[in-house]
This record gives sequence, structure tokens and C-alpha cells, in this order.
Amino acid sequence: MRKAFFPTLLAVSAGLSSAWAADPLASAESAGLIPKTQTFYINPPVENSPHPLNNGRVESLGVSIASNGNVIIGWEDDGSGLSDYEAVWTLRDKAGAALITPANIPTLDPEKTPIESAYRAFYRADNSLVSGWTAWGPKIKANLFGDGIGMGATAFALGIEVPEMADINIQAANGEAGDFPAVQLFNNDGSPLSKVMSG
Repeated sequence: MRKAFFPTLLAVSAGLSSAWAADPLASAESAGLIPKTQTFYINPPVENSPHPLNNGRVESLGVSIASNGNVIIGWEDDGSGLSDYEAVWTLRDKAGAALITPANIPTLDPEKTPIESAYRAFYRADNSLVSGWTAWGPKIKANLFGDGIGMGATAFALGIEVPEMADINIQAANGEAGDFPAVQLFNNDGSPLSKVMSG
């Protein structure tokens, strides 16, 4: 029975794939969907900026919608220094307006320089901002039934910027800095709801 099942499944899959290939993808409007906002760009290139964005290395994109309609968008955009956006997010309202404004992103790393950025990663216990260079591969989630959004990422240097994570950061690699899971929860307006946590 198993021998007959797999070829049939493959034949059905192949048939569906060829059917999809023959029918070009329709626009959202032609499918009856009406856009609620104009198209907007989250991280457009900034000419002559010391913190270039959208450098051809954007990855790990994620979008989620909170219970109040706010949209959290996260991504990775490799760079250098504090503008190495390994795991960052921003927040838009349901009309597409930005809810996160540029702010000074300080650093506890003496080898790095603070930057001005409209992107967020984590918050320290004192609510100061942490740059996105300390963790990679953001995962974005939102609570559809109540307050709360969040970002998780694979941290590798979060212990440098968030002192409470220093021991976990070192233990992750038997005495040397190493990868570990980190997550933080936020209110629907983007303010911190929890401290940074690790599993």
C-alpha cells in the first residue's frame, strides 16, 4: 500500500505544480483584494549615509499584525558596527504610518559608536535601546487576542549590550561567547513589556 501511495502523491504534486505554472500570478486587485495603504519601503537605501540600508543582504523577513491593527515588521540587513542590523524590527499603524521614530542607540561596547536609528532590537532593563548587531535571524510574533508583540533571535553578543545576559552568553559556548535564544515582548505601541529572556 505504501508503494502505491508515494508515486500517486508525486503525480498529484507534479500536476498541481504544472497547473500553477500555467496560470500566472494575478495582482491583489484582480483577485478582489483592496490595499489599505500605499506601498511603502521599510529600509530604503540612504545615499551617502554612514549607515547604509538595504545593501543586498536583507533576509529573515517577518510580519505580524497585533490585536489593535499595528503591524510589526522584522528583518536582518547585514552591515557594520551598530548599523549591522542582524535582527531589527519596526512598527506601523494599520494605515501604514510609522510608529517608531529615530532615536539614539547607545552601546556598552567601547569599540563601537552610538548611532541614530528608527529600528529597534531589544531594550535593556533601564529601557535604553540595544542595537540589532547582537543577535541574528529575527522571528516576529503578535498576539491577535490581546496586547503583545515580540521578537526572538539567535543571540551571539547580547551579553555585551545587556549585562543580565552576560552569563548566558558565555555559558552558551563553555566559557566563550556563543549562540543562545533570546526573546523580548513589547506592548502594541512598541514599548517593552518584559525584560530580555532566554530559554
